[in-house]
Amino acid sequence: CVTSPNFPDTYGTNEQCSITNLLAVPLQVLFFDVPGGCSPTTYDRLSVNNVPYCGSTRPDDAIPFSGTITWTSDGTSWDNGNGWEICFDVRPPISPPSPPPTPPPDRPPAPPLSPGGVQISGPCLLTYGG
Repeated sequence: CVTSPNFPDTYGTNEQCSITNLLAVPLQVLFFDVPGGCSPTTYDRLSVNNVPYCGSTRPDDAIPFSGTITWTSDGTSWDNGNGWEICFDVRPPISPPSPPPTPPPDRPPAPPLSPGGVQISGPCLLTYGG
């Protein structure tokens, strides 16, 4: 999982962070308190695939096909919220359909894939081991 800076308390002003190297799996939003009125270039916003999320528009089940989530807060603090906490679903990455593979020899099933190697630049925080 990953959180906004200072979560669960109010996030600060002029913050920016990027969460990269994410698998293309649906996001699970555990908490989301970011004021409304955002756009791709203004106000506090969490962006997935360059789509801004704020207010009642949450990134529930959004799939970060770009492998990146970005957080930006503006220079005003009068309307800052408590931020967000987002986890990564443990289903295998979503990819285009492929032809059925040849059945493998008998062997135990592979463990489920989970996000690994997630990198954060900026003040966002990785929780629960990512």
